[in-house]
Amino acid sequence: MRKVILFIFLSITLIMAGACEQAQVESDMEELGVIKQVESVDDVKKSYKERIIKLGVMHFPPYEYSEDGVVKGPFVDVASYALDRLGYKYTVEEYPWSRLLELSKNGELDGIIDVFDLHERRSFLYYPEEPIGVYNQNLMSLKTSEIEALESSNSFVYTYIGFSKANDLGDLRTEVDQVLKDMKQDGSLYDIFSDYGMDNYASAFKEQEGTDPPPEKYFQNNPNPPLIISLIDDTAPYVYRENGEYTGLIVDIVNEAFSRIGVEFKTEAIPFNRTIIQLEEGTLDIGTDVFIKPEREVFLHYPVDYPLAVYPYTLFKLKSNTFEFKGSPEELQSYKIGYIRGYSLGGYDKYLDDERFTFIESESPEANMKILLNGRVDFVIDVQSTGEAVLEALDIQDAVEVVLPAINLNTSYIAFSKARNLGKLVKEYEEAIKSMQEDGTLQNIYKKYGLTMPRQPGGED
Repeated sequence: MRKVILFIFLSITLIMAGACEQAQVESDMEELGVIKQVESVDDVKKSYKERIIKLGVMHFPPYEYSEDGVVKGPFVDVASYALDRLGYKYTVEEYPWSRLLELSKNGELDGIIDVFDLHERRSFLYYPEEPIGVYNQNLMSLKTSEIEALESSNSFVYTYIGFSKANDLGDLRTEVDQVLKDMKQDGSLYDIFSDYGMDNYASAFKEQEGTDPPPEKYFQNNPNPPLIISLIDDTAPYVYRENGEYTGLIVDIVNEAFSRIGVEFKTEAIPFNRTIIQLEEGTLDIGTDVFIKPEREVFLHYPVDYPLAVYPYTLFKLKSNTFEFKGSPEELQSYKIGYIRGYSLGGYDKYLDDERFTFIESESPEANMKILLNGRVDFVIDVQSTGEAVLEALDIQDAVEVVLPAINLNTSYIAFSKARNLGKLVKEYEEAIKSMQEDGTLQNIYKKYGLTMPRQPGGED
């Protein structure tokens, strides 16, 4: 009997010791960053409801104002009604406009009631899709502190509840957006304006949404990872390295456009063939410098009105080669031609499998040019500007030259993986590029790299 008791005692002791040791190991691993405690979405939502949501407004009657120490008005009531439905505790206080923006940036305020959706504010505010009201030109001119920052030719502008990114309130934004949709569906949102004797405003707001729907928005909430955007390396002046960092026309456009949208993203250099495969699989969000092909349209969204570049594709040859090209593909049948694996050659793609032609693949623009130098091929094909940049980088301008005329023009785009459900992000990208065109940013980027901007909607040829 004593042996049995002793055995049980020793077993329990060993189990407890093992558990303590395991707990210590996990604690040490967590301290080293091997194990990380991650809050679930439900935990985040629970944390919202355990604290008071602090919202701010400016004094702008009849939409928001203080009366007997109480902040009120239809916009305030819309926000209050939404948070009440969701079961959140909250306060609403009045501040000067500049103070509202400052407090939302640093996280002292959780949100602003009645704020325009401007691209410079996307860096610190989450916006719902659903606006809480609309201003016409007359009202915008009265709201002077906002109109100073507003660059729009529209006769109206929607206004929103903006939620602070500093406090990770993306999920709250999503919840409130759904309640606002429900309120519009059941009419309770418009009834709030009627309660303030603003029946005409309620009707005008509803009509405006019907004729000019608010823009759709892509919601990137925590803990969503950043979007991955691929770059095609060594394609100067479009993408190249400078002081260890990627730069170039496409890098500048991507950084500016997605910063205006206000989403987290990072760029990675990925070989072109793998880019296409990953976009189709849905393991990559966005590719750059992609040509439109029917087979790709099955799995890619293209913002077709906003091309990145129009490329003249040209032949390059050794200067010692006296060949004169008149523009016909048949002239090249007896020669070896180098090209870059995975790159579309436009009208010349159909000759890749034609036995009358001899094509040799390379992995990159630089490798392509090197097989020309070492005599493996008679010509290479590349984008004219990229090929010229490679000549300069390799210091071989005295040995190699461009052959004109160009064999064809290809138009490239940014491309969004359909498998990643980015349809709304495509529309936001189009709006961002449109705003860059309107304020001159886009033109300046092309000018910086000595390139001509492709024709955009409403632009000039």
